[in-house]
Amino acid sequence: MGRYNPQKALLVFSFFFASCSPNTPKSQDEGAFFQKNIPQTKTPITKQDSSTKSNSIVSEKKDNLIPSNSKSQKNKNGSKKYYISLGAGSTHLEDYDVYNETTNSKIWLDKYTENGRSIDLAIGRDFGTLRLELSFVYEAGNFDEYLTYLDNSITKIDSDRGALEKKYYFFNTYWDIRNKKKWTPYIAGGIGLLHSYQASAPYIPSYSRQAFVHQLKAGLSYDATQKNTFFIEGFKRNAASHTTNDGLGTIHSYKAKKGFDSSGIQIGFRRYL
Repeated sequence: MGRYNPQKALLVFSFFFASCSPNTPKSQDEGAFFQKNIPQTKTPITKQDSSTKSNSIVSEKKDNLIPSNSKSQKNKNGSKKYYISLGAGSTHLEDYDVYNETTNSKIWLDKYTENGRSIDLAIGRDFGTLRLELSFVYEAGNFDEYLTYLDNSITKIDSDRGALEKKYYFFNTYWDIRNKKKWTPYIAGGIGLLHSYQASAPYIPSYSRQAFVHQLKAGLSYDATQKNTFFIEGFKRNAASHTTNDGLGTIHSYKAKKGFDSSGIQIGFRRYL
């Protein structure tokens, strides 16, 4: 029977204890390996999602900084708007020569010494810098006297005779030069039809005539509120020639080559609907 060796037993026990210990370097390496290979469940954030979220936050901040009335004003200015307009003022009825159509010679000079009155009523649509408008214009004045070229005599007309009325029907186009400012200069042009009536005068019977007409305008407007705009403007209206007679029953016909022209100034306002 062999002898018991204490040194050999101690060596075996030490080896067994070391292999069972959990803090060995090998155990730590194996734990790290398994942890590294465990699948990650967190959803990755893409660059596009991050950009979208950032833009959303910036947009929300801007909306909070802009007052609500400014937003509504911007939407209102960007839309097309209808309006009505009313203007009134003084008009100068221009004198004109009357020609004998047979001889093409001047017979009379019709004179309008007193200024007339003008009323302008319109409905239009505002497109921003451009406005389109339909208007009705009423002018009133008086045929005061006429000069006969044959003997240079002047015939005065009583105030209760020779009344003149003109009705215009225009299609106008306006250009607002600085439409985003309170003070806005503008220019305009229009074409239309004129219906004119002149009461009787000595040797001139009453008559009514129709003629094509065009007009030019230039003015300045002021935006008092979002819906009310005041303006002042000058105008020039030119009618085509018209024919008349001498009231004596002769066969001669006469033409006013520059008949019924006028110019003047008026003030008014536009009301946006």
